[in-house]
Amino acid sequence: YLVLGLHAGELGDRRRRKPIMVWAATLQAAAAAVLPAIVAVGPAASDLPIALIFAAGMCVTAGRVFVDAAAFGATARLVGDAHFVEGQSNLSLVWSLGFLIGPALGGALIGLVGAVEALWIESGAFAVAAVLLATIRTELGPEVDGSGRAHVLAGIGVVARDRTLRRLTSVSMAWNLTINVFYALMVVFLRTELHATGPEAGRMLAIGGAAGLAGGAVAPLA
Repeated sequence: YLVLGLHAGELGDRRRRKPIMVWAATLQAAAAAVLPAIVAVGPAASDLPIALIFAAGMCVTAGRVFVDAAAFGATARLVGDAHFVEGQSNLSLVWSLGFLIGPALGGALIGLVGAVEALWIESGAFAVAAVLLATIRTELGPEVDGSGRAHVLAGIGVVARDRTLRRLTSVSMAWNLTINVFYALMVVFLRTELHATGPEAGRMLAIGGAAGLAGGAVAPLA
């Protein structure tokens, strides 16, 4: 998000959003399949270079950045401006639901079939998402001509001049920094200090997703 967020947001505002989301989900499917494909033809999972593992993870995350950036504008096209708040809150609710049940299901899946096979399933899920996105018939956003640099700088200027946007952006930055550090250390803590298994770690992380689920549910009432 730090490296690609601005560029992904600018691209989602200037280019057709559906192809962006389809190609980003396809990238995620390919990236998730790289590691199990390499294991299938030779080296053991424990022998994979750490740089390759990080690169695959970065590609999956990069795809998520572009999907998120395009989805924000696509939501308005799908539900209309009059129902944008409800649409966005429902989208956040679904994302939070994924954070709630995803870690638990992921941990259970790894415990059941192993990490390599779980990556194949993740790749298939991304592929299904790409197909479903491609079937959307609503036009999610036209191409707009203009300088990408100018659009990025204009967006930064809008945030800088508006007090409310500055506060929201600052809170969002602080939240992302805190939560990413938390999750990075939490997984290590659960496995090394508490000696939790994959399914157990997934269930513990799923408890945290309940707060996001509750927040998305009450957002339309605020």
